[in-house]
Parts: sequence; structure tokens; C-alpha cells
Amino acid sequence: MFDKNNTLSSYFFTRSFHKALNPLASIMDLTPEEANDITSKFTQNLSDQGDYFSHRQKVERWLHEQAIKIGTRIDNHHPLYFFLTREMVSDQHDNPDMRYMSVKASEIDLATCTFTIGDSFCHHKHIETNGKESYGMPYNPYFGQVIGSKNQDAIINGLDILTQQGSGYVEVQVWGRPQITPHPLNNTV
Repeated sequence: MFDKNNTLSSYFFTRSFHKALNPLASIMDLTPEEANDITSKFTQNLSDQGDYFSHRQKVERWLHEQAIKIGTRIDNHHPLYFFLTREMVSDQHDNPDMRYMSVKASEIDLATCTFTIGDSFCHHKHIETNGKESYGMPYNPYFGQVIGSKNQDAIINGLDILTQQGSGYVEVQVWGRPQITPHPLNNTV
């Protein structure tokens, strides 16, 4: 469980990425065909993903609007997606075509970050259906909200709720292409 006395800068942002991609590039920078080809490889058993690229475009428009409303600095149109972890995550992934990479949160300008307590796809689906659908994830009071880095208590509290429910994660959207040092364990980046 996260220590509420710590700040986000003491945590890691961890990213899952396809081995064919630059880990610090957005899949949304690709053409729709290229993106769907790659995502179909890791969403093939997830019937609720549908056309990943077109749905991700809708989700990103919503995230972008919310980020602007809460005063997040937007340096790039497409965010990089991470999840918040207390420790560096092993490079080992269940899917042999996927890798993990961890970055110290202190190496990223938090003013360019937004957070969702749970996956942003789920939040967007929750908004689209007026709260009737949440991709099967347990409800949490932060559903439908994009949180800025200034509200660290809400971020850590949201993670505590997910931990108590036994599922979920805090998704981090980094709205820039930071000059950061990846900390892969068994991966050359």
C-alpha cells in the first residue's frame, strides 16, 4: 500500500509497450492501420476493445479537454501512458511481444501529468454511458475524473481504494516527450 506521507516524486511511472515500438513514443503517432495492427496483437482476446485506435482518439480528446480544464501543461497532443508503482517493475511481461519500463517520477515534470484512478478507457466508457457501464471494474468515487498532479492526496487515496478492491491501477498520462532515463531491468532501450 502507498504511504500517504510520500509525494508522487518518490514513486515510479511504469509503461507497458510493444517491443516493436520506441517505449517513449505514442502509438497514436502511427497511422490508424499501423496502430490497429499492433494493438490487435495484444487485444485479440479483449472483445470490449473493438477498434482500439478510433476509441483511443475519443478517449484522448476527452483527456485533453479535462487536462486543459485543470491547468495541466500540454506539450504534446498525444500523452504517453504509464501506471503508478511504488517500485521499479520487472521487464518480464506475460506477452512475449510486450515489455515494461519504469521511470522515476521525479524525472518527469509533474505539471505535464494527469491521472485517472483506473484505466482511462473505463473512465471514458463511464462518461459515455452516464455511469451505467464501467468495463466491469468496481466503481470508485473517482470514476469519470481526470486528476491533476497538484491533487496528490486524491491520487494516493484512489490507489488505496483500488488496492482494497483488489484490482485496478492509477493510470498516468504524461503530456510531453520528456528527456527521461528509462530504468528497464533486462531491456536495452
